Amino acid sequence: MRFAELTGQRLVYDQVCAPVDGFANAVADFRAAGRRGYNITVPFKLQVAALATVVTQRARLAGACNVLKFDGDTVLADNSDARVWCAISP
Repeated sequence: MRFAELTGQRLVYDQVCAPVDGFANAVADFRAAGRRGYNITVPFKLQVAALATVVTQRARLAGACNVLKFDGDTVLADNSDARVWCAISP
């Protein structure tokens, strides 16, 4: 939140509770509402890559994703947890 404030960006960071059997639909609804990014936690981290058009090397190596970024037709899946544990070049 502080980053957005310092860079003059409007940021809304809310919790979205998705049903275990409806995660893909929850992401689709979120994206359709014009949202640009999604932070994911358990139990969904293993399902995220299947929803992406691009999966980063970090996410592939970690075997899980905790971030989705929507940019036009591109859905980028990444793992920001891996940045702490892996020394990988972008």
